[in-house]
Amino acid sequence: MDYDAVILSCLSGGRGLLVTAQKAQLTSEQSEIAMQFKENEHVRVSFVVEKRSENRLICCYINGVMSGAVQYPAGDDFSQREPADISIGSSDCTVDIYAIRVYDNDLTRGQILDNMIADTQNIDTLLSRYQRNRVYNAYGSIVKEQLPGDLPYLILECDELPQYKGDKKTVSGSFTDPIHTERSFTFTGAQFDVQGTSSQYYERKNYKGKFKGGFVMANGSTAEKYCIRENSIPVSTFCFKADVASSEGANNVELVRLYNDACPYKTPAERQDDRVRQGIDGFPIVIFWHNTATNETVFMGKYNFNNDKSTEEVFGFQPGDESWEVRNNTSDRVIYKSADYSGDDWQGDFEARFPDEEPPYSDPAQLREFAEWLVATDTEKATNSALPSPVTFGENTYDRDTAAYRLAVDSRAKNMFPSFMGGDAAE
Repeated sequence: MDYDAVILSCLSGGRGLLVTAQKAQLTSEQSEIAMQFKENEHVRVSFVVEKRSENRLICCYINGVMSGAVQYPAGDDFSQREPADISIGSSDCTVDIYAIRVYDNDLTRGQILDNMIADTQNIDTLLSRYQRNRVYNAYGSIVKEQLPGDLPYLILECDELPQYKGDKKTVSGSFTDPIHTERSFTFTGAQFDVQGTSSQYYERKNYKGKFKGGFVMANGSTAEKYCIRENSIPVSTFCFKADVASSEGANNVELVRLYNDACPYKTPAERQDDRVRQGIDGFPIVIFWHNTATNETVFMGKYNFNNDKSTEEVFGFQPGDESWEVRNNTSDRVIYKSADYSGDDWQGDFEARFPDEEPPYSDPAQLREFAEWLVATDTEKATNSALPSPVTFGENTYDRDTAAYRLAVDSRAKNMFPSFMGGDAAE
């Protein structure tokens, strides 16, 4: 009856555990971690607090999958001055408790997963989960021979992978799709580079792969380009995203796919070819690196096999179109509080995604006009002066430049690709 209904609580002085119908939260003196889940489902929620002598991590898991982690300060305190009991139940929802486990030691991710499998009530489900997660060899490494039978994987073969943006390496390898075997391929002479500006410093890198040597398909045929799906526009450049900051992949891929499919606005190129996209497409895979210098194969991680933002064919860019990439989240131009494009400073905020030229395309005329309109919607800069003539939006009429009027005009946004296509502006 109430999504905020507290179904389990162990709080004293703001410290402890709180579970509602959709969220579980653990709070200490200085730290807090929370995770969300879907109501009306049987879920297993786990919190792990590492020792101060280790990495001082608080980790949360949903159904055995790590769903969040924060590091607590060395001087943090989890104890309650007046210890509270655990209370369960609410008049606003029904609660089924299947099992509670409490340990005086921090469990590993493998132990958390094992507990989730072991506590499964249905024996068929238990065996299915056990077999699906039985991906490790005797040394604790994930190996391709034990992957789930429906999981695609990519093997990169080289003596060293790119370490930073611009560190381009020549790579060979293979892609295997166990379900759609006709989509599997091998390749040589591909150029791989680290993709992303801030993410290039993560432990697991994103990669941009230019398959300059083409593709040898499973049936022996060769192709210069590859379709990410059967009905996709073929290209030869792809992005392999580790999604370190969003490991479930939803924010970077699935929401973009949903937006692309649901958006009622179609660009001129989309109206001519329904394969053209406004956002990327992609699907989950795992990647292995075969070190040709040592002849060892190691598991790199879960990735998404994605379109790359540079593939102009996918997005329908034509001569005369423009698309700009936002380079930061902080400047006044980026958050559309300024439309000053005099001088060259603006190039630290935006860079041309299309046209992709050398030297870089640098005419901000359309970008400036777009920015001037968006800056005009900044509610914080409303002047309260009289408008040249009354303006009506919906049921409201405005005759002064108020914050409400500016908000009614439109909302501003960041982290987008302002694009101008066929005379239209799109993002």
